Amino acid sequence: MSRIAILIANQIYREESELGSLQGPFNDIDALRSILEDRNRGKFDEILTLKDSESNEIRWTINGVLTTAKYTDTILSTFLVTASGEQVKYSV
Repeated sequence: MSRIAILIANQIYREESELGSLQGPFNDIDALRSILEDRNRGKFDEILTLKDSESNEIRWTINGVLTTAKYTDTILSTFLVTASGEQVKYSV
């Protein structure tokens, strides 16, 4: 039985969105990773971290984990786009 985590954090928007970069997601994902890899707390065997990855890479990674996982494996997937205290403004 394995414990596998897929941590995805994006903090840069496409240029055409006219939204500024976020500051928190990478910090949040790094903090979460440190907890999950701690042998006394998270106890995860494998942690995959994707930062500002393209959608194809994200799908490829998730698909790879799911196709090789066993029935008894635990898989955690989290996607961080924003962090507390950050605000995104937009107009319609």
